[in-house]
Amino acid sequence: MKQIGGQPIGFIRLTARVDGLILHKSSATASPTSDHLDANYDIDNVTYANRRGGGELDPQDAWLPLTESRKGNVFSVSFHLLCSGIGVQALLLPVAFASLGWPWGTVCLSLALTWQLYTIWLLVHLHESDSGTRYSRYLDLAITVSVSQKLGKILALVPVMYLSAGTCVQLIIIGGGTIKLFIRTVCRDGTTCDPKSLTGAECFLVFMCMAIVVAQFPNLNSLAWVSFIGTAAAVVYCTLGTLPTNPKLPTCTLLQWRTIDRNFAIPCTRHIKSSALVIVHCLSSFQIYGMVIFDKVESNYTSRKNKPCARWLRPALRVFFGGVTFFAAVTLPLTYAYPCLMWIAIKKPQPKGVMWCVNMGLGFLGLVVSMRDQEDVETNSRQGFAQDFSNMDNGVPQPVTMSPKNWAGGELNPQDAWLPLTESRKGTIYSTTFHLLCSGLGIQALLLPVAFATLGWAWGIICLSIVCSWKFYTMSLLVRLHESDSGIRYSRYVHLAVTAFGPKLGMLLALFPAMYLSGGACVQLIIIGGGTVKLLVRTVCEDGATCDPNSMHGILCFFVFMFMAICVAEYFPNLNSVAGVSVIGTITAIIYCTMIWALSIGKGRLHDVSYEPPAMDSTMESFSSVLNSVGIIFLAFRGQNVILEIQGTLPSNPRHPPCKRMWSGVTISHVVIALCLFPLALGGYWAYGNKVPFANTEVVKAVSQFHAQKISQFVLELLCILVLINCLTTFQIYGMVVFDNFEMKYTIRKKQPCPRWLRIVLRLFVGGFAFFLAVALPFLGRLSPLLGAVTSVPLTYVYPCFMWNSIKKPKPKGVIWCTNMGLGCLGVVLSVLFVVAAAWDLADKGLVANFFKP
Repeated sequence: MKQIGGQPIGFIRLTARVDGLILHKSSATASPTSDHLDANYDIDNVTYANRRGGGELDPQDAWLPLTESRKGNVFSVSFHLLCSGIGVQALLLPVAFASLGWPWGTVCLSLALTWQLYTIWLLVHLHESDSGTRYSRYLDLAITVSVSQKLGKILALVPVMYLSAGTCVQLIIIGGGTIKLFIRTVCRDGTTCDPKSLTGAECFLVFMCMAIVVAQFPNLNSLAWVSFIGTAAAVVYCTLGTLPTNPKLPTCTLLQWRTIDRNFAIPCTRHIKSSALVIVHCLSSFQIYGMVIFDKVESNYTSRKNKPCARWLRPALRVFFGGVTFFAAVTLPLTYAYPCLMWIAIKKPQPKGVMWCVNMGLGFLGLVVSMRDQEDVETNSRQGFAQDFSNMDNGVPQPVTMSPKNWAGGELNPQDAWLPLTESRKGTIYSTTFHLLCSGLGIQALLLPVAFATLGWAWGIICLSIVCSWKFYTMSLLVRLHESDSGIRYSRYVHLAVTAFGPKLGMLLALFPAMYLSGGACVQLIIIGGGTVKLLVRTVCEDGATCDPNSMHGILCFFVFMFMAICVAEYFPNLNSVAGVSVIGTITAIIYCTMIWALSIGKGRLHDVSYEPPAMDSTMESFSSVLNSVGIIFLAFRGQNVILEIQGTLPSNPRHPPCKRMWSGVTISHVVIALCLFPLALGGYWAYGNKVPFANTEVVKAVSQFHAQKISQFVLELLCILVLINCLTTFQIYGMVVFDNFEMKYTIRKKQPCPRWLRIVLRLFVGGFAFFLAVALPFLGRLSPLLGAVTSVPLTYVYPCFMWNSIKKPKPKGVIWCTNMGLGCLGVVLSVLFVVAAAWDLADKGLVANFFKP
């Protein structure tokens, strides 16, 4: 049995495969299935809380991967135990003997082996009770024998889940590292292949993909042959390490045991065979430990739905689990290190005290683990874009010989022809206009009546007009900053910021806002789109005659939206190819914005509507409410982080410079956006007054509730479909920025375009990770005022003004210089005030942090 934390966890599950292993009076009863359940059994009450009995008497067992098939035998159980029990960690035993010596090493190994055998014997005999109940899960048994159910879950839940999911992460790290070592051994001479062709993260991804493909076996008993192969591989590679070497064979001075000797020479053929066997064994062990997690997830589903897990959902859950474990394998080492070191830097505990020593030790341990597992990741992938601009002098690009490692981000850079944002420079005025409209019109604009409810008619119109003009001005600055006099085109916001502010300051100021406004927008769109899918289902199935209005829960709705968004993303290789999608997104956004204010005006005002600002209890509350309302108006205008990217799709032509065509598109799109936002704000405020129901972007839901009796079901369904389509199309534009960033890392390292299969895998990974964040943080919309004040306001209204002064260097204290400096400083002050107001509002009203409960 595999030992990671010193406790065997799989024997109860494995003995569950053998019917009649321990015979009792009730053992003659056949395992119940979903086709012949006891009529007196209350299936609605089968939950983890009352499954203390678990076992053969529980009909839910017939639906779950661990107990779905009870046709195991002595041989299958033996191979399961061997495959899960022999692990790579056993290769570290010589390290222990090096410290203990022969006598104590032998004594300790014998005691541990005997002790484990005794605990295995206990678990085997505890598996089936006298009443016939079979405890096929460690947690069930722990809850049964504990004084209380809570105590049992506290003692056993975390260890069991860690020793299953944690082992899967460990196996990805070990398997991915072994793949890397295997490639280096095979390609050691460099003539047939490159020994550094795959990075550590890519090796982890390859192993994870293979593991998830094998994991599509339905249940644990069906893995018998996989366990047999894993057992044979483990026995062979453990034996290979004890065989003598032949001095006549070519040797490899590659890494075998890193803690012993970095120049330990062994025959290359044996090295290749051992690496292949370790990979095979890790793949087979992954299936056994992963099946425990699959069983836990499906157990939650079956307890809630009272039916077996759908056939399509089971592979989806396993793919999702593979993505999560891959992410953990790549990122967790640094996650462990940084918090410990940050505690010492900020809290400054007593030097060499308990807290200081603990955090310092854990921090350096995490860094060492991280460097061990990813020692060959180049500095480009660690420092991001900063190294791409090492050829800058005082923020001004210098003439250089272009290469994928020193590129300055322009038309002169051959790498631009490989990346999604600039792969195709065949854009037109029409395509850029629709891109700008699709990315600029969003669901957040529907909150403008909320701002007017606090500001009133006069100040609301004044603020909206000022912000609209301010945004238009900063857009004009970005359009003219896109192309420098030397011909370099800055097709990414971060590149322009680095040019203007320098590598370090530019990255510090622009990287997080730009990435959040792209990746965070994708997460927000999944939350909004998934919520709209749920509302659409409830609207269509309102009467309950044709379908169940509660048939789709929040997570499933999020998954449906994410699946549709990634399917669309896979068909379009670059930003210019999404032009048709942007047309559809623009049309739907204009239609649903028009429908919202038209319905609000057409159906009349609410009863006893009032236009007086809501009464506040304190001065600070009034101040916070006003600032939050102004912040809503500022955040209603979005898309500034993709303007340079959209302009990058236009071709360079001396007769028709990109800035002129882009300026035409910006002018047209901004006029259309203003024509949508002003009627929306004024019409919504006129209809609802200070009783405006819109909150947390649940505008469609609010309209359906307030006008359910006045609006036909068809109109509500059409409104939901339009919002859903617009979210899907907008996802493609903001997602393309994220895809471009991932592919940029690959092209910088490999000096070649990203293969099509890898592009597909990267987009699936981005979609899966965004889906995970949307499910984990469904309350992200409530944090939008705070995060928007930190990211969107500076990036949209502040940075363009300062970047113009830094790059174009207008006359000091001239009109342009003073205008940009004044607007930039005002934007900084407003950003700080918005942060204070949003934080105060969260502290005053609280935040319902419904983690993993969308």
